Order: sequence, then C-alpha cells, then structure tokens
Amino acid sequence: MQWSAPIARWYWTVARNINPFADALNMGKVNAAIGYPAGAEDGRRCDSFKNAIRYLTGSVPGGIIYTHSTALSGDTSRLTRAQFDVLAAR
Repeated sequence: MQWSAPIARWYWTVARNINPFADALNMGKVNAAIGYPAGAEDGRRCDSFKNAIRYLTGSVPGGIIYTHSTALSGDTSRLTRAQFDVLAAR
C-alpha cells in the first residue's frame, strides 16, 4: 500500500507523459497510455470519466475524445515511453 501512489505517480509522469492527454480530455490516448486496448471498453471507461467529472464539477465539458487513434489501437503496455510518444504524436 505504501508504494501504490508513488508507483502510479511515476507511471503517470515518467513512464508515460499522460497529463497532457488528460488535460486535453483525450481519453482515448489516456486509455492507450495506461495500457488499455482499443475496443468496447473505451466507451465504458469514458462514461465513467464523464460521471466523475459531472460529480466533481457539476457538468461535463464538450470535446472529450473517446477513441484510440489507429496508431494506438494495439497493446501499448509493453512500449517504452519513447515508442509510445512516437505513436501518440500520430
């Protein structure tokens, strides 16, 4: 338990630079960066995100991107940060 938050923080900021995707509401790239494969689960995860945003702020902003790009549609969990960054830039 003591290492959960530090490991998550490291992964979110060092192993993958996920904050810019989250700030841009690009949930497809957030999901890909975390290692979720593209598919039917994207919609469920994005609905959960919208519910959390609605709960925390009272509304849901427009412009949320729900789907993975084609370049990130496969298994991204084993990619290095450099490899992921190249694919995410497409």
